[in-house]
Amino acid sequence: MTTPAGILAVRAVNEYRRRDFLAYIGLRYYLDSQCATKDDWSRVAASSLVSGRKIPAYLSVSHYKDRVEAVITHREIHIPGPNEAMAEVALLDACSSAGESFQPLPCVYSYRLATGNFKGGTFQPYIEGFQEKQAALRSACRESESSRILITDIRKFYPNIPAKVARRAWQSACANSTLKPEFRSLGNSLLELHAAAPAKDCKAILTGPLFSHLVANLVLRDLDREMTSAFPGRYFRYVDDIVLVGSESNVRRGRQRLKDILGDLELTLHDAEKDYEYSTSDHSSGSSPFLSENEKVSWKSFAGELKRFLLAKPEQTEDLAKAFLENDLRMPLMDYSVVARESDFLGRLKIYAKYAFVRRSFQNTTVKSLVENAIILRERFISEVPAAVQQLAGKKHHHRKPTISYLRFLAKRLVFLARTEDLSEVGKALAPFPELSLNSEICSAIAMRDVSVIVQLGVDAAQAVAQILRLSNAPVKCDVERWGENERQAMSLFAFNGIDIPIPDALQKAEDGLHSIADWQPASRKIMESSDPFIRELACLHGVDEGRRHEAIVKKAFDVDEELAFDAIHQLRQSYSP
Repeated sequence: MTTPAGILAVRAVNEYRRRDFLAYIGLRYYLDSQCATKDDWSRVAASSLVSGRKIPAYLSVSHYKDRVEAVITHREIHIPGPNEAMAEVALLDACSSAGESFQPLPCVYSYRLATGNFKGGTFQPYIEGFQEKQAALRSACRESESSRILITDIRKFYPNIPAKVARRAWQSACANSTLKPEFRSLGNSLLELHAAAPAKDCKAILTGPLFSHLVANLVLRDLDREMTSAFPGRYFRYVDDIVLVGSESNVRRGRQRLKDILGDLELTLHDAEKDYEYSTSDHSSGSSPFLSENEKVSWKSFAGELKRFLLAKPEQTEDLAKAFLENDLRMPLMDYSVVARESDFLGRLKIYAKYAFVRRSFQNTTVKSLVENAIILRERFISEVPAAVQQLAGKKHHHRKPTISYLRFLAKRLVFLARTEDLSEVGKALAPFPELSLNSEICSAIAMRDVSVIVQLGVDAAQAVAQILRLSNAPVKCDVERWGENERQAMSLFAFNGIDIPIPDALQKAEDGLHSIADWQPASRKIMESSDPFIRELACLHGVDEGRRHEAIVKKAFDVDEELAFDAIHQLRQSYSP
């Protein structure tokens, strides 16, 4: 029997599966070795290897940021190699138990470190912080009914953090903690690797690695402390988005103080004209409707029921997948049969089964009931799109944000649930709204099985579409006039997912290490000697097998605690909005 994976390995897999697919694939290659799944390996071996590294090993990819008319802008993301990813997870875990200096203050709702036996990821769930922030902001508005809400944000936050500021923040946190010397050294090494990595318009801190989120919170720790003292219970921060509640004069003075403190850190706020300011009495209309699913069948209950079924009845996974497709439902299921058999899950299941409510739960969940519940959700979500779109058309500024969030929620669920013809209509309905451009293109690409636009948007958009298109063997169209780096990376994503799309001869012959790994052939072995550290590491971890390994990897779970990755575009990529 295979020894169960350690907590850190499962955290890393869960964090990166929904964040960066290429990092996830690399981790799965890496964790094929039983020794690498142990917590001690991450804490000792992986950390030691990274601490001694002099040359950065990151893959630079483009994520979709915005589109203004025909001009698409991207955000540069740096994906760490598998060894560094595991070392990061070990470092963040060590920080979580080394004292309060590494945890953000209560006024900060982003990137709170996971603790204890939590396996869902390196950070606490996004939704918990979001809901807590919403409740705190509503409370502040009730207590200050005649006050103002000011929303502002930091300009290009991570890329603009100077190296000296990052080092000072890290060393200060270490000095006020019980963090062991080897992890302090690892943090210093990571900062040096970030600073040495080739990146566009980046001073020191890369966007992409998990360690960046911790460092960013540390950089703003003194600012958070001062601002929450000046605005007790009325200062809120999520990453680079900041909210102040108070009288008009107070929030204006608060904004100036923010600007001054950030200036000392060599950071800046966006121009004032990009701020949002409105009355606290208006905030009641700003609650997000999707956060309270009280219906008998909710997305949360459906997803939980689905995973329990896959764990308890893995032999029925293929039957369920077939039934979903027959009903025009596109659910990317995961095979838990091997990991459930090799873990203590079935033993725990037998213990739980002595309780009547557990027995009823498993007995009542069938292929038929899951399909029926998915169709219930489909009909409800589809019916809510027209009203939400109509409501959005008449709103301005901050009043748009809750409806935008709700439509994103609906769109991200409907790519799995909607009938193909309905999904195409959802894409058209969202198209007029710039904030929903990405969701619109994803809906349309899946419905039409045409990725001509998607490959231009970035690898995050490509993976959102790929995880669904790979469920069918039907052909996929891609008609692109210019093949740049974004398009090449996106095509590699499709190849990693086992989607065969004809590509031009020029692209086939190009020296592209990522695509060579994705389309692994006997000749691909030469990529194991690539001069690119990330590509070389990924190729070596793939190994000399004649066939491609990644197509099977995306279908089989790593551990019983690996989560089903449903969000087409992970919630964390969206900017925070109150």
